Amino acid sequence: MDSKFLSRYKIFSELTEEKAVEWFDYSPHKFINHIDTLYYVIYPAVEEWRKSEMKLSFCGFLRSTKEAAESCGDPQNVFEDIAEGIEVKPFFGFGFYALHFGKQDFFDVFVAESPPNKDTPPVFVQLRSNYLWTKGAKESFDESVDIIGRILDSFGIKINRIQENRIDYAYHTNYIQDLLNFFPEQHLKNMQISEFERWHKEGYFFDDDVFSDYFTLGRRKSNNVFIRCYNKSKEVIELGYKQFFVNVWYDCGMISQYDKFLLEKAFVYGKYDAVQKARCSWYMCYGENPAIKLEILQLNENPDTPARSYKKLADQLVPDLTVVCNFEFQTKRKYYDRLDIPLITTETGAKKGIYNIFECYQTILDKLTCSGDYEKNGCIKFIKYKGDWGEVQRLKRPIASWWKLLQNCKPYELGSDLNFDILRKYQIALDAERRKNCALSGIASNVAYYKKAKDTPFENDLYDLVASLNDNDLRYYNRNKIKKHNELKKRGMIVDD
Repeated sequence: MDSKFLSRYKIFSELTEEKAVEWFDYSPHKFINHIDTLYYVIYPAVEEWRKSEMKLSFCGFLRSTKEAAESCGDPQNVFEDIAEGIEVKPFFGFGFYALHFGKQDFFDVFVAESPPNKDTPPVFVQLRSNYLWTKGAKESFDESVDIIGRILDSFGIKINRIQENRIDYAYHTNYIQDLLNFFPEQHLKNMQISEFERWHKEGYFFDDDVFSDYFTLGRRKSNNVFIRCYNKSKEVIELGYKQFFVNVWYDCGMISQYDKFLLEKAFVYGKYDAVQKARCSWYMCYGENPAIKLEILQLNENPDTPARSYKKLADQLVPDLTVVCNFEFQTKRKYYDRLDIPLITTETGAKKGIYNIFECYQTILDKLTCSGDYEKNGCIKFIKYKGDWGEVQRLKRPIASWWKLLQNCKPYELGSDLNFDILRKYQIALDAERRKNCALSGIASNVAYYKKAKDTPFENDLYDLVASLNDNDLRYYNRNKIKKHNELKKRGMIVDD
């Protein structure tokens, strides 16, 4: 905790040193690494996929189940004798991979009835981020292959070969707090050594300031390597389905308990600028100045109070959010085709190729980050460029301090007080708060549209909403209630009596 930095905020004249440490202590310049995305393809042991009787039976089942799902608008449970929670979603698929089955929050499987050629794999699998981070990459891969293999086997289809399609190596860090100035356009060439020819940066305006939240090197559609660095905190708040990262970051000391509070509050509102209101909410809970609390209450009385008004006050009171960015290497099949790594795995079956990637994990990271034996012929490294280093030949400059930290960070593993089930329950609990907030917003909107009075009791507003419902509304409500109940049950969050 940087006491000199924090002393500029009023809250630190109101807190004991013990309380200040409890709320605001975290590990600065922290990096954690993990596989964030893993897509793989399956080549079945079928001579001619398009004409195979086993394929016709398998795809026919998926097609008819998908049609049933689309006719009622709800996912259909399938293969319950093999694994819990497998379902076919309505209107889910892409391109010639039109058929689908999957397990919520775990993996999705897409199947092509008629691939364009014999080299195109008929089965495409995506493992979800929370599955990879909380279960472990190898464990997730093994479990998904086991389930998918048994499903295919129930139709007489064996797996011949599995091949990587895309693997993203993520480095979450609190080192980068200002993407706009951390990667200045005028120094992008000077600050790194690589063969990338393209770069891109995106940003946004907030109040009177300019911010950046997305920076890339290379081409997104490249079948080789694409690098992106973006505001992960913003993504977690706004996308609304990766809130488990808040607990992961807190567990490894990347954010403070105060930051966790802000992220959870902003997540409920689903807007990144809600962090500013959350800063004031924290002071309302733990600050001591009555005059300031009254000022916050006055801001809260107006639902249209802009985020900049909260920020103006909060900047005097409490620190801003500690931002977590993700510096990520997106690697695709072409990269692995050209990757010269030794074959060290003892696996000889269909999983051989991806097992070897797991076992050569550190070597691959070293190649991507120009570390160790690959310092001179890796993918990219960032170097010192400020001050006197600007006068030194670029190839002779030392590695930047932050890049050394990235190179040396260890893969993240769940802490002893966290496990998969705890993180899933945390995720559901936060999602419940967000849904409650949306429900209250919907009731308020109903009042605004149909009533002139603004000060009616909540009970009356709720009664008016119920009184306006017809039989179709109630059927829709009951169907969705059952649907949500079944979803949570499949996730293991509720148990029927």
